[in-house]
Amino acid sequence: SNSSFEEETAITKVLRSVDPSFLDDSPGGVNALTRKGTMAITICSCIGFHALRLILRDAFFRSASSANALLKRKVAEHYLLSAIHAFGCSYFSLRKLCSKRWNSPVGSEAMLCFSLGYSSYTLLALRGQLLSDPLW
Repeated sequence: SNSSFEEETAITKVLRSVDPSFLDDSPGGVNALTRKGTMAITICSCIGFHALRLILRDAFFRSASSANALLKRKVAEHYLLSAIHAFGCSYFSLRKLCSKRWNSPVGSEAMLCFSLGYSSYTLLALRGQLLSDPLW
């Protein structure tokens, strides 16, 4: 049920093949995620950020020898993840602005899931500091 406003994208086809209930097939709902789809994409984004953090750790950081070094490494890892997230959001916005498709909803829901995954992962990764010393 494609509308003339928005065509089915490659990621939509993948999601539909994994589980059709991830997408809203109501009229006007092309490429729209259901709550289940939003949760699945957010979890994938969260797992992706964790994998990226592990890759950054292996590529740039040595093993921490003290508690202070571990804390500094954790802060640096999260700053890098934050910069990557900010770059991704900025690139998405700039691309929409330059293509004169600012009012098009294409990709917006995926970007929100990307940001929700980043925020969820950051809260999960920093839960120890948030619970023990939120002002750290």
